[in-house]
Parts: sequence; C-alpha cells; structure tokens
Amino acid sequence: MYLLFTRSNSIMSRLIRSVTGEPVSHVAVSYGDLVIHSNLLGVRQEFLSTFTKHSTVVYSLEVSGNIDVWEKLKQYEGSTYDFGALFYLLLLHVPVIRSILPSNKNLWQSTSMFLCTEWAITVTDGEEDSVITPYQLYLRKAKK
Repeated sequence: MYLLFTRSNSIMSRLIRSVTGEPVSHVAVSYGDLVIHSNLLGVRQEFLSTFTKHSTVVYSLEVSGNIDVWEKLKQYEGSTYDFGALFYLLLLHVPVIRSILPSNKNLWQSTSMFLCTEWAITVTDGEEDSVITPYQLYLRKAKK
C-alpha cells in the first residue's frame, strides 16, 4: 500500500497550493490497481489509471503494517467531504487569522466526514487529523 501525494490543474488544487505555499494539494491511498481517497465527492475508489489522468503524483510513500483497507472502505465509502474542516485548515494559513484560532484542533471538523488527509490518516493510523495539509503529512510520514 502507498500514500500518493498529488497535485492537479483543478481550481481547488491550485487554491490549496496557493494558500499553503506547498507543492501538493491531495493525498490518496493506493492499494494495487485501486486508489481510495476523499475528494469533493467524498470517500471513493477509482482505478489508478483513471486517477493519474487528472492527478500528478509528486511523492509516493510505502506504508507498511497490518492495515485492513477494505474494512475502512466498507465502513466509510460514500462519506461526504468535510468542507468545514477544509475552510478552517485554509484559514490557519492566513497569518492574521492564524493567531486567533487554535492550531491543534479543527473547530469545524465533522465526524465521519473526511478531508483527504483525514482519510489517509484514518486508514494508516486509525485516527483523524484535520489540521494537517497533505504536504505536512508527507513530511511526517517521510521521517519515519
């Protein structure tokens, strides 16, 4: 299993990269020929070949361990995207606003709704984290 850290030419990808100043805007879990991720349509799966038609993989990290991807997918497929958490995360990158918001907890996070990072961390670590960007997740996982 791999974590794929990607970017695309979509408006949302460009917005996220512009606000964060980071080289990637999305993370997905790759398992064989499938990619499982949370995008604006929610938690979903698609073939790797389809995914890479609209996303460029910038970094890829192998994830080891006994992870039951299919159980997580069965449990959460169709869950909606966490737009509130995304907006809060983007606000944390605005210097004037960052100083007044708690940065260790996403106040607008919704349970069982996922940002791409929340989904990847839920699958790999069994927990949610909605105050981390895809690139910050890459840096965290690359250190291990």
